Amino acid sequence: MYIAVKPDVHLDHILFGDMLGITIGDIIQTVIIAGLVTLVISVKWRDFLLFSFDYQQAQASGLHTRWLHYGLLCMVSLTIVATLKAVGIILSISLLIAPGAIAVLLTQRFHIALLLATGISILVSMTGVWLSFFIDSAPAPTIVVLFAVMFIMTFYRYQHQRTHKGKCRTTGFVIIRLAEHSASNIRLLAMRLNE
Repeated sequence: MYIAVKPDVHLDHILFGDMLGITIGDIIQTVIIAGLVTLVISVKWRDFLLFSFDYQQAQASGLHTRWLHYGLLCMVSLTIVATLKAVGIILSISLLIAPGAIAVLLTQRFHIALLLATGISILVSMTGVWLSFFIDSAPAPTIVVLFAVMFIMTFYRYQHQRTHKGKCRTTGFVIIRLAEHSASNIRLLAMRLNE
């Protein structure tokens, strides 16, 4: 019975989407979901900011952290649903992670990072589609590769600036902190054993 079952969707469309074959209905669905998510974020962005970066402070401030948690999960789920058919799962995940990671390396202010992430997404997506026509490849993997290259360049620039401003290298700082933490734990253990 199950021998003749053949799905209509190709694996490439699930992974990389069909960016050039989306319908008007898909565009309308994406615009509605994007508008809804943008509206919720613009109305409650301070609450989401506090919830994301300091959970205990959000609870102490009287925010409904459970609602914020599930609201954030719903918005991420809706965003993935909106982008899945057009760009596939790989680019959906890349679009959720890479622009924010790049923006956080460029600025310390949250609202500027939000604007930068949006601009980076638009710039890299347009460049990836344009470049894919010239190198004869699918647009989604090209965009993912461009995001990876941009992240690596931004991360290198960030590390280079930190190193040349007299700050510790990340690995050296981590090793020093681990050594200090281990030494303090050994002292506490010795004091408890002596009691």
